[in-house]
Amino acid sequence: ANPFAEATAVSLLDAAAVRWPRGEAIVFGDERITFADFRARAVELARGLATLGIGHGDKVAVWLPNRPAWFVIQQACARLGAVVVALNPRYRSHELSYILAQSDAVALLLTDHLGPVDYFETLHEVLPELAHAAPGELEAAKFPTLRHVIVDAEDPYPGCHRLGDIVGAGLLRPGPDDVFTLLYTSGTTSFPKGAMITHRNCVPHGWNCGERLRITERDRVLHALPAPGTWGGVNIPLTTWSHGASDIQQHAV
Repeated sequence: ANPFAEATAVSLLDAAAVRWPRGEAIVFGDERITFADFRARAVELARGLATLGIGHGDKVAVWLPNRPAWFVIQQACARLGAVVVALNPRYRSHELSYILAQSDAVALLLTDHLGPVDYFETLHEVLPELAHAAPGELEAAKFPTLRHVIVDAEDPYPGCHRLGDIVGAGLLRPGPDDVFTLLYTSGTTSFPKGAMITHRNCVPHGWNCGERLRITERDRVLHALPAPGTWGGVNIPLTTWSHGASDIQQHAV
């Protein structure tokens, strides 16, 4: 029987952290994150997001390249019952603008640079109000629900919280039928459509895939697909972590 048939991504990681606390959940360059540390980071960030007022059902847009922070954010949001809106790191201003508005995002989490790509150059085309806003008090007519912009960088930016500065307390456990992530796909139209993926949609599937592939805690899975996609952000990590294997992350383009 599938032990995660009624599980959430949260309870999957909790179980892995108990069973394989010193096992390497994520390897990214020289960074090695154990299951226990992965869980601890997610809990800490969830508490921080809760202090910003982010909670059950809120949409958090994640505009990051593949890196451990992407999956820590995904797990932190799941612990609050918030929904990750996965944004392609190569989006242009019109794509970013459309999805931020269409998804009713309350927060946007991004990095500042990826190689030659300047994220804030694009962001300021979409959110000119950000340069004059206080962190957490953004008011933009095109995005009436958007209040927070959080940047995963050392440098401070006007109107933004720094990811490393967010701390706090307060968690709400999600249920299997809560939405885990919102993935946008162009499908048969020119405008992307948001596909709602619940914990029940993906967590049991991840375990089943791991069983079929005979993955064990001794295995290491090379992960080079984009995190905003179904495979890169859902299938590969859940398949890997449900069996205690290591997710070896690479930058995806």
